[in-house]
Amino acid sequence: MIPATAAGRKQWPGSRSGASVAVSRLRGGRQETRTGMPKNKSHSGTSKRVKVTGSGKIIREKAGKRHLLEKKSSKLTRRLSGTTEVAKNDVPRIKKLLGI
Repeated sequence: MIPATAAGRKQWPGSRSGASVAVSRLRGGRQETRTGMPKNKSHSGTSKRVKVTGSGKIIREKAGKRHLLEKKSSKLTRRLSGTTEVAKNDVPRIKKLLGI
């Protein structure tokens, strides 16, 4: 059984309330150190999905060839094979995600 506190909420034995944790951090906690500019991390999901060519173009795989291929024609599956260049409007956003 979990005992109830003065406010009526249940609390596990030995746990602290938020206020006491904050006070203990102020008294003996670590000092927050700030360095210069923060480092930007590249978006790992985007980096796995696109490649940058030597000339700077961004290449991606075509969508629609992962599953449900039985109902798609052979002509369509051939057309969906390979890679293509990312659309011009998406390039700035993807470059920002990649950290370029």
